[in-house]
Amino acid sequence: MRLVHNLKAVEIRFINDYYKARSQDNSKRPDLFNLIVDGTIKSNNDAIREIYSDRPNAASALSHLKKKLEEDILNVMLIISPDIEASLESNKEFQCKKKLLQCELLLARGLKTEGFTLLDKTSKIADKYEFPEINLASYNIKFTYNDKFKLQNCALHFENSLSNYRNLLKAKEAFFLGDESYIVTLPEKEISLNSSKKAHYWNELSIINNLCKQCKFKKAKLRSLNLKKFLNNGTFISSNEKEAKLNMILAEILLNLGEYSEALFFAKNATTKLLPFATNYQDSLLVLFFANLRIGHFQDAEIIYEQAIGHPTLHEAYKNKWILLKGALDFYQKKFRTVYRTVSKCDLKYFENPSWCLCPRFLELLSILELEDYEWYEYRLDCFRKKLSKFKIQIADRVKLVFSLLQSLVKANFNYDLLIIREQNNLNKLKNVIPQFNWNPMGYELINIPNWLLKKSSQFNNHSGDSL
Repeated sequence: MRLVHNLKAVEIRFINDYYKARSQDNSKRPDLFNLIVDGTIKSNNDAIREIYSDRPNAASALSHLKKKLEEDILNVMLIISPDIEASLESNKEFQCKKKLLQCELLLARGLKTEGFTLLDKTSKIADKYEFPEINLASYNIKFTYNDKFKLQNCALHFENSLSNYRNLLKAKEAFFLGDESYIVTLPEKEISLNSSKKAHYWNELSIINNLCKQCKFKKAKLRSLNLKKFLNNGTFISSNEKEAKLNMILAEILLNLGEYSEALFFAKNATTKLLPFATNYQDSLLVLFFANLRIGHFQDAEIIYEQAIGHPTLHEAYKNKWILLKGALDFYQKKFRTVYRTVSKCDLKYFENPSWCLCPRFLELLSILELEDYEWYEYRLDCFRKKLSKFKIQIADRVKLVFSLLQSLVKANFNYDLLIIREQNNLNKLKNVIPQFNWNPMGYELINIPNWLLKKSSQFNNHSGDSL
């Protein structure tokens, strides 16, 4: 049903015309299709009642009917879609894939001249836009239809495509798997000679990602800006999706550097370059929310939250993260009594990282401290300790150290000045940019707890540092 509701008006008309031309088939597919379009059918039970009124136990028949309808819809979408709503690169790739199907149809009917001519044209487009997988598929078609002359001429071309494909996959693996061993570092003078601009793009992203893991954010910023120039240099691989991804990465780097105004600029750019139903749209809203939160634009952050939480593509993992972010927003707006009610709506089973599972407890404990309910704080802190012990080694080092500070606050009889004096070494460790202790402004510690503790101390009211 989601597939039907996703169709454009021209596609609905085309499908209806397609069924009218086949009206003699006596199929129930047109009935099911139109009943879904006009909203009569909203569930399987509705479909059985409308389509199989004389067969109440027709679940199997309905399943088969839905499968056939889906096949028809996908065939029509493939036929009448000239491109997809994405970048030039994605459109060209989509067109090449369609042409490969057309080539096979022509060759299967014995039209070798026409088929191989179209295949050669497709290979030229694949060369221009760096689609090595298209060239490999093209080579396979030539092999299938036993064109010896074509095979002899394209053997070298095949090897080049295979090499480029390996490089591209390796570069993507380096970024998505985050494994240093995949990264191929090219000297600056060789970048222009790199056979694959796409491989260079993904390889650079993986290097930037690795620099961020090492907390070398200044180097990561410089490298990101150079990559941005590379994308904006009129290269064919530039697209809204790639630019949005790079803008998000830049915004995250700048958040870590405390350059919040610049981070907000790039976060806005990322969101404007993506369609509302794009894969990375929710990620772009998260970055934009954090940029507004850290700079203190709480009303704008509230608007972004409402936009995200009401988005039709929102799934549970993102929904629960947004609930936590709303809790942080409540905290910064001094709505301390509502923080617990907000974060209690969060379902923690959707968080793979155990540190995120502790996020509601951090927010709760800080809110209790703000309300100065110290007896309740001690009880909830003990509950936190028990929860923390369940995760054992899975918890980040920073979490353990921050928790020890919150415990030390009880021992200091909630005297923040005394706590700062006693815990100076640990506070310095958390302040230094060390990977295992670094505060991630987009991470699970939504409030920078060491800085918050410093701000509560009368001795450090003028302490330089951002509590957000």
